[in-house]
Amino acid sequence: MSVPEVIYRVNQLWKRKIDKKLMGAVFELPDRQVSFNSYLPQINISKIEDIDLANTISVFGKKYSIEDKIDWHLDLMSMKIFENKYCFEMTPRTHGEKCVKHTWEINRFQFLPNWALYYKKTGDKEILERIFSCVEDWVDENPYLVGVNWYTGLEVSVRLLNWWLVWNILELGKKTDVIENNFSNNKWLQSIYSHLNYLDRYLSKYSSANNHLTGEIAGLYIGAKCWDFKESEIWAKKAKRMLHEEIVLQHSQGVNKEEASEYIQFITDFFLLAYWIGEKSGDSFSMEYVSILEDIAEYIDVITYRDGETFFYGDADDGFVFKIGPEENNFINILNATNIVLKKPHLKRTKTPFSLKNQILFGEQREKRFDGISFDNLTTKESKEVKLYSYAKHFYIKNKSVFAHFNIGSLGYLTTAAHGHADCLSFELKLNNTWFLIDPGTYSYHKEPQFRNYFKSTLAHNTISVDGKDQAINAAPMIWLDHYDSKVLEHSETKEALIIVGSHDGYEKEGVSLKRSMTWYKKINKVIIEDTITNKDKKDKNIKIHFHFNPELKISRSENKWILQSLNGEELTMDLDSRFKSNNFFGSQNPILGWQSTEFYKKNPCHTIIGELNTDEDISFKTELIFKI
Repeated sequence: MSVPEVIYRVNQLWKRKIDKKLMGAVFELPDRQVSFNSYLPQINISKIEDIDLANTISVFGKKYSIEDKIDWHLDLMSMKIFENKYCFEMTPRTHGEKCVKHTWEINRFQFLPNWALYYKKTGDKEILERIFSCVEDWVDENPYLVGVNWYTGLEVSVRLLNWWLVWNILELGKKTDVIENNFSNNKWLQSIYSHLNYLDRYLSKYSSANNHLTGEIAGLYIGAKCWDFKESEIWAKKAKRMLHEEIVLQHSQGVNKEEASEYIQFITDFFLLAYWIGEKSGDSFSMEYVSILEDIAEYIDVITYRDGETFFYGDADDGFVFKIGPEENNFINILNATNIVLKKPHLKRTKTPFSLKNQILFGEQREKRFDGISFDNLTTKESKEVKLYSYAKHFYIKNKSVFAHFNIGSLGYLTTAAHGHADCLSFELKLNNTWFLIDPGTYSYHKEPQFRNYFKSTLAHNTISVDGKDQAINAAPMIWLDHYDSKVLEHSETKEALIIVGSHDGYEKEGVSLKRSMTWYKKINKVIIEDTITNKDKKDKNIKIHFHFNPELKISRSENKWILQSLNGEELTMDLDSRFKSNNFFGSQNPILGWQSTEFYKKNPCHTIIGELNTDEDISFKTELIFKI
């Protein structure tokens, strides 16, 4: 931690100690009417379909009733209650048996826009009263700075943005209904002001200035532009300046530096929505900001296959800004939104309608523009020819039958690299619609620490490990130390092959330098992975090569030749160097090996093939992959 950050942290502790006197504060609203500026287009409710008044919601696989009174402090995993105390004296992420993410998910209010749409569709006044009653109960049960729901600014912002969306759907700024005005212009508006005041006062900085800061300043900007409080202009200017700074700092060639691909859709929603409100309010963002948004969209287009699935690397916790209507692919939502908002028609995805989320945010006029883009005029990146795409040390190989990723990226963003995994030089592969070589996922952040350590480890990725150690030092669930430096040594293309070579220095402290090359033969469906290890101190080293496979594949072997077959007939033959002793692990608890997590807090066994050898010399070995499609 740098000296300036230490000073900042000390000041924050002092400020939060002083601010304890604000617990439960109710901020006085101005005597004048606070106006609400709705910059979203009016909803054509007759076109809105598939709106269900959900009385239960799913939180990381657990069902929870929201039909009656909601317990805003309940952890659905342990069924224990978080106490009502000063939020900054709590440690909810490491709170014994309790799991705060389950609690926060309910408190994001992502179910409320669906209730509002249902009311607009049906005109049922009981639903309207239910909306106000639900929010009023939250305001009463969560006084300012009291309890776990004020602990972090990101949660404050996501909640505020879902309230903002409800105000737009219900057109609360225009209504004269006594029920609506009495509540929305008093208790609810006071809590909205409290949320904005919190975001302005407690912004994340230094090693915490990642997706959390992005969410906080997006919420501050959008809230300040739409609700006309006396500080709104100051808040909006501050947030807009910071949004510009952060979109520049957090991206390289459109790739988010947190090195967590699922987070890209979450973070991009904040940047894109702020841009849209800026445009509609006459407060346009700079050309540099727009250019980076375009780069992000182009990168999303590359990492999203024709079936809508996306390559995942780094952490994934199933986080979204909005959850409107039926479950939708938010990467596709963003591509289709940027296609009409940023005028990038080539980003339109085939066979994907203009989603309900996009209808609400961007309106009927832009939906018509979207529908008017003919697929006959679009060029597809998934042609028969194998193509190589290079973005900030990430390499993607695509055609209509193949989707592959070779990762030479950095560990993550800022000093903690909180959401990065130690996965440098890893390789993943999809054939047609079947995953073969997989990234195992995330599973959890703070529960079951042995599995948190595993899923973020080098061992859990398709790369090389030395002496059972990670490429960096795992200091805590969200902290890496001694980050490695990765380098792209070569990437070239001939008529016959694609060649990518990379290295990292994560094992220099062990006296080892490591280089990996991947040669992709275009015409014969063959890949050669060559690993070169320089043993500088000539001491005995344990070398492991690991490959993680889709659990649904049928697997067989002949010595070090492994054959993996899908139900659809695709086949991959992997031939390891004969010097390795290899084994397949499937759901092993001791050691922890052979696990996959496709959803947060959910894990299942998968095939993990480990090749192992010991050497005190320099060594080079090849792995041959031959696939049939």
